Amino acid sequence: MSVEMIKRLKNNITSFLEERKHCFRSPSNGAGRLREVTNLILLFILTSLVTHRSVAQKAHHEQHLKLDSIYKKFGVKGSCIVFNQVKNKYYYSDTTKIKHLYAPNNTFDFYVGLIGLESGVIKNYENPNGDDSLTNDKLIKALKSQNPAFFSVTTRRIKHDRLQNWLSLLNYGNRDISGGIETFWQDNTLKISTKQQFDLLKKLYYYNLPFSFENIRLVKSTFHLTKLVNKNVYTYKVTGYQNGKQHAWFIGYAEFLNNTYMFVQSLESNQLASTTFEALNGEVMYQILHSLGVLGEEACGHL
Repeated sequence: MSVEMIKRLKNNITSFLEERKHCFRSPSNGAGRLREVTNLILLFILTSLVTHRSVAQKAHHEQHLKLDSIYKKFGVKGSCIVFNQVKNKYYYSDTTKIKHLYAPNNTFDFYVGLIGLESGVIKNYENPNGDDSLTNDKLIKALKSQNPAFFSVTTRRIKHDRLQNWLSLLNYGNRDISGGIETFWQDNTLKISTKQQFDLLKKLYYYNLPFSFENIRLVKSTFHLTKLVNKNVYTYKVTGYQNGKQHAWFIGYAEFLNNTYMFVQSLESNQLASTTFEALNGEVMYQILHSLGVLGEEACGHL
């Protein structure tokens, strides 16, 4: 963990505790007690992270998934990664395919939003002098509706150099934004692999990105929630194009009482109508998660 990430983590903890200071602050030395509790919690978290990393390095497991029959059944090509948090186990479709690069299309909207929030381009209030302001509320609506116009305006206001710096910091895909400031992620020059998408999802889930806790929480709140027995499933589906062929992303996670599964899927096909292909994106993901025992019959038709 970098020094910058440690500083950001400490700031997030301080903000969190400041909101709840009435729970532990003593009348005589409130500020000192706040600093003491902040430092103790930070020390505990950093120690836990080191311990977790050490254990994870020893206990890391991978398993190849034979998904050709599922892809063939639906007439698509694809790659997929599923992660079992408790077992620290990765299930993947193919070590080669998960590294192929594809256009992120609207999955990149999350990171446009985060960069816009962090850089102040997207604000948490309306501009009293006009209606062209970019705000938190508009971002939430744009993410849920996958509105390309909002994100084109946002990238234009962030500007090229600042965007390039952020993508380098995030190590986002091939980091190529030369295809035009408003469209470089839509079947254009920016590409990302299934593996890279998964790595970013995992960091997003754990708030392990160079953005504030509040901004990450806002973006995560736009995932579609499906409530099932003993679990909540959060998903985000995107359908677009890759070199003129239909392409879809499916990213999300399933939270149980005692475990979490994260998953990313990439699908491509040039034979199906777009509406059919969009529906198959969820069905194929369900079949994979069902085969692993993550989702039961009650989830069929809900992804």
